[in-house]
Order: sequence, then structure tokens, then C-alpha cells
Amino acid sequence: MENNVQMISAVRVPNADIIQLATYASYGFIVLLLCVVVFMVLISLFIKQLKTDNHNAWLSVGSPTLLKNNFALLSLLFGKNNKEIPNTLSKKAKIIRYLAYFILLLIIVLMIVTHKLAS
Repeated sequence: MENNVQMISAVRVPNADIIQLATYASYGFIVLLLCVVVFMVLISLFIKQLKTDNHNAWLSVGSPTLLKNNFALLSLLFGKNNKEIPNTLSKKAKIIRYLAYFILLLIIVLMIVTHKLAS
């Protein structure tokens, strides 16, 4: 009688669903990166326009730049005092807020997807 020896592989072969989920996750990370770049560009343009159009409002929030004093700028955009934003910048501020909410939602979804991939 012949002994049939079966090789047991220690490598887990991924199924098609996991590969598809990983592909979606990689696309999600690319979208997240693009959204963050667009967010930074919009914040930079918002600061420049606030500084030139309404210098007093720019000074009142602490003269924010892209890398310095961002908390005051974010409190202006998301806080209760967002009514102080000039009308010329209110549409841009709304786009920045919605983009920030989308980025947070995308981060949460990607965390869930990567957790499913890890398990």
C-alpha cells in the first residue's frame, strides 16, 4: 500500500472577497490622500483670502497660517463663532467643513475595512 502524504500549507490562501476588499481599501487610501491634499489647499486659500479681504478678522483669530495657530482657525470654521466669517468666505468655509466631515467618515470606514482584513 502506498502512503499518501498530503502537504499542509501554512500559507493562508486569500479568497476573492478579501482581495476585492483590499483593492477597495487601497482605493480608499488614495481618495483619502487626495482629500487631505485638497483640504490643505482650501485651508491655505481660505487663510490667504481672510488675510487680504478681512484683515481684522484674521488678526482676531490669532493670525493663523497653514502650520501655525491652526486651532484658532479650526475653532472659527467649526465653532460657535463661525458667524464671524465674512460673507465672501462663507461658501468656502462650508466646503471646508463638509470636506473635513467626509475625511473623518472616510477614516472611520477605512479603519473598519482594514480591521476586517486583519481578522
